[in-house]
Amino acid sequence: GITLRLDTLEQLGMVALHPHSFRRVLVNLVHNAIDAMPQGGTLTLQGRLQAATVSLAVRDTGSGIPPEHLPQIFEPLHTTKPGGTGLGLYIVHEVVAAHGGQVAVQSTVGAGTTFTITLPLVGP
Repeated sequence: GITLRLDTLEQLGMVALHPHSFRRVLVNLVHNAIDAMPQGGTLTLQGRLQAATVSLAVRDTGSGIPPEHLPQIFEPLHTTKPGGTGLGLYIVHEVVAAHGGQVAVQSTVGAGTTFTITLPLVGP
């Protein structure tokens, strides 16, 4: 019941990344998006090329994150999921930072969440 949309993912430029570590980032974000949409919805992966960076937005139409939880979501062991470890978003934050990038979140309860990873371009 989940629709996957891929938007502007071609010819974004080159970034330096460790494939295994970055795969973990994407798996964590996609898994969280799927968990947020138990009744189905839309998962969108959208790329954007800017002057010196590439951004990847992972957007869902799920339940959203309550505003009071947003300041803690990247902290280790913080979870709102039954049985969750609280390490997924912490790992996302740490791996993106280790690649010289940033991760941001925007969320509206009942409408969905967008995590945006921004990484520096390398080379021409």
